[in-house]
Amino acid sequence: MSKHYHAGSSQPSASPGQPAPPVIQPAQPELTVDAGSRFSLECIDPGSVRWTFESLGQLSDSEHSQWTREEAEAANTGRYTCTNAGGLSSSIYVFVRDPRQLFLVGLPLYGREDSDTLVRCPLTDPDVTNYTLKECEGKPLPKDLTFVPDPKAGITIKNVRRAYHRLCLRCAADREGTTVQSEKFILKVRAAIKAVPVVSVSRTSCLLREGEEFSVTCTVRDVSTAVLSAWLKEDGQRTNGQVRRHSWHQGDFHYERQETLTIGAARVADSGVFMCYANNTFGSANVTTTLKVVDKGFIRVFSVTNTTMFVNDGENVDLVVQYEAYPRPTQQQWLYMNRTSASKWEDHPESENESNIRYVSKLHLTRLKGSEAGTYTFLVSNADVNASVAFNVYVNTKPKILTSKRLVNGVLQCEAAGFPEPTIDWYFCLGTEQRCSAPVWPVAVQVQNASEQPFGKPVVQSAIDSSAFKHNGTVECRASNDAGQSSAYFNFALKGNSKGILLFNPISVIYSLTCVHACVCLYVTVYLQLDSIKMGRGKKGNAITFIFT
Repeated sequence: MSKHYHAGSSQPSASPGQPAPPVIQPAQPELTVDAGSRFSLECIDPGSVRWTFESLGQLSDSEHSQWTREEAEAANTGRYTCTNAGGLSSSIYVFVRDPRQLFLVGLPLYGREDSDTLVRCPLTDPDVTNYTLKECEGKPLPKDLTFVPDPKAGITIKNVRRAYHRLCLRCAADREGTTVQSEKFILKVRAAIKAVPVVSVSRTSCLLREGEEFSVTCTVRDVSTAVLSAWLKEDGQRTNGQVRRHSWHQGDFHYERQETLTIGAARVADSGVFMCYANNTFGSANVTTTLKVVDKGFIRVFSVTNTTMFVNDGENVDLVVQYEAYPRPTQQQWLYMNRTSASKWEDHPESENESNIRYVSKLHLTRLKGSEAGTYTFLVSNADVNASVAFNVYVNTKPKILTSKRLVNGVLQCEAAGFPEPTIDWYFCLGTEQRCSAPVWPVAVQVQNASEQPFGKPVVQSAIDSSAFKHNGTVECRASNDAGQSSAYFNFALKGNSKGILLFNPISVIYSLTCVHACVCLYVTVYLQLDSIKMGRGKKGNAITFIFT
């Protein structure tokens, strides 16, 4: 019996105070023994331990602290791992050298396109050279085929190509001057799924009366037979029909399957959307066919756009409805707040096919104003039934200053309306600036929003106390919301030590403009009078006096 001990240790070290992994004897990462000889591995740990042996992907274990083989054989080649109760482990790899068996062989050999695959032919003797792959008949390997050998695992082929499909390979190595080869490996390449399946149906819609036969065929195309497919009903119910399946290959990487769904005597309960669903590892795809079995007319309405919408003042918006109707609709109508809408709208079938039962209706709302917010309702009817859907449209409008005044008690008050509800902020600045930044806190805020006008503009009232001002300046009332902002200004002055007065509020501004206009007229009149005197046309002793109080 001979054993080879390789340098190094497989025993992980532990920091002081930290739990330690178990210790394996012999304390080395690898051990080589001859076939037929005895070898024993011991796991040392204060607690219980468990041995695990792994070879060619297969596992076996033992609860004993010693793992012993009285007569080692090539199949005992592999990794032995000891794990303690704390989950810490140590391992050692054992080679069992057998002159009759240089390779362990794990068949079959599959490879996925664009991925690496392992040819499982680990060595039983590490002391060989030129560990490689060869083509079975001695032909050259494909030029773009690259591989990485690992004596303990096998040989990994990198980046498998579809062209390697059905390639015959052998593992080979030189031992004592002789080349030894393994059994044959036939590489079967599984095509990489780079797209969802291609799915189609023989008909996309069908309208039947009770008792007639319904039949539709779904065709699924993919690169592999692993594709899954089925007929489903979108409402989750099982189909009351039979499915016949046929499939065939068109080359190694082209697969086609047909599934025909048949309902011998369709009933009203069979109506609905039937989906042919296919799934692979890349994703899923589906197509649908719509079956309508009727004994009387119907209408089903679906809103395409949201039924609650927020639109900015002046913007355009389309309200879109899709619906199914059989028989054909006889009346369509759009209402605004229960009155006929004056906005332009259109209604048309989705297809000119005579079996079409789907329609689209669009209401075009152009340059919406705040006064046009409200409920818009679409009504449709045929000979048997009617249906409707309602849209609540809110219009975001920039705040508007309704009033800005000084009350008798010296309070400045602003009132603004807009949607959404505006916020009123007050600012003060010295002089006559039209953009102030120093905030002034209001003394009272009140929101007036009548419940009988759910789409109206909330009115906000805010006030400040002017007695707090000690300097001349401008007071700005600024109303703002998400749609914009508006401002009103008060020019504020002090007389001596008296309380502040408004020199320019909206009323005083009008009064001031009137006074300026009167002054201009006075100037022109005096100028003409003086000019007349100079020219000798004026009358002596004329005098004009203007008194402003």
